Amino acid sequence: MWEDLAELDPDGIQVMAKDSWRYDVQVCPWCGNSSSLQHKFETGWETVPCFNCMDPLDIQAREKKIRYRVTGACSCGERVEITEQSIGAIVPICPTCGKKLQEYDVEQID
Repeated sequence: MWEDLAELDPDGIQVMAKDSWRYDVQVCPWCGNSSSLQHKFETGWETVPCFNCMDPLDIQAREKKIRYRVTGACSCGERVEITEQSIGAIVPICPTCGKKLQEYDVEQID
């Protein structure tokens, strides 16, 4: 089964794991037509747009994005200070040369 799921990744399909996604009996606050969909964040369960409100395959749009300020120095010699939004891990890229920063500091803005 896991091999079959791994084959879906190149197509951009993400699996909605049952421990982090659930239906709620409450009516969706966006469309008012169907059951709410909830996602588990670090702060607890939060209502997100249901499958009628948003494409079921658009899972990332339902994730809470956090803004970060990234500062560091690139191997090309450029001093980098950028703001990024991320759902998960941050991969800062130098805007001058396009290389991944090896050493950097991250500060959460939101």
